[in-house]
Amino acid sequence: MALLLSLVCSYLPSQTVSDTGRRSPVATERLQGQGKEAEPGVVKDVPPRRDEDMLPRWLNNYMDAHPVFVRFLLFGLLVALAGVVMLNRRTTASRIKNFESYQRILREGRTYRRSMFADRSHASGSASLNKKAWHMFLLEEWVISETPFRDPDFGVEQMAGHLGVSLAELNEAVMKHVDVKATIYLDHLRVEHSINLMKDKARRGLSQSEIARESGFRGLLEFRKLFRIVTGVSVGRYRLFCRSASR
Repeated sequence: MALLLSLVCSYLPSQTVSDTGRRSPVATERLQGQGKEAEPGVVKDVPPRRDEDMLPRWLNNYMDAHPVFVRFLLFGLLVALAGVVMLNRRTTASRIKNFESYQRILREGRTYRRSMFADRSHASGSASLNKKAWHMFLLEEWVISETPFRDPDFGVEQMAGHLGVSLAELNEAVMKHVDVKATIYLDHLRVEHSINLMKDKARRGLSQSEIARESGFRGLLEFRKLFRIVTGVSVGRYRLFCRSASR
């Protein structure tokens, strides 16, 4: 944008002395009466000062010789810049749509497992037939209702300890039902919680640092890094997208 502004400013007619011999009123007043050699009313050719030229002389000459081409060039640069902005917005929207589709699949899986083990009288029998689904059901009911992941020190070891299973069994259960490892699933939980805070109209005034702290991240840098890994976009772009979509 700075280059475009400089080109436009330099293309405007100036009051300096040009190569064709045109003289400005300021130069005329400066030269009249300078000495005995200068006659009254006679103005001599004086080369322009270097500080009066914003662009190199060859570029000024080219712009004077091809005014139509320069205008089309500026217009083309503006169109290209607008195209880059539009493409960036479409890419952001596509990545957010893919992430929200995955989140919807996770929610549907939770609903299915909740209905599967809703009848507590038959829960023990169902759990023996599908132990991995039972472990995933218990894990989801715990982390969604009590949100222990909001503690930065909470990790997969606490998840396995709560279920009374090994880390290998925990990873098998999580991998089977959400197609990611337990550590990545924990990152998804924290990112999902941060997104819920962003979409909450009553808490839109929260800063990124406050959202990171309430979602269980150790700091702002970790929050931004993991948010981009999980969603594919930055925190600022996702927040701006949510605000524009809610209007």
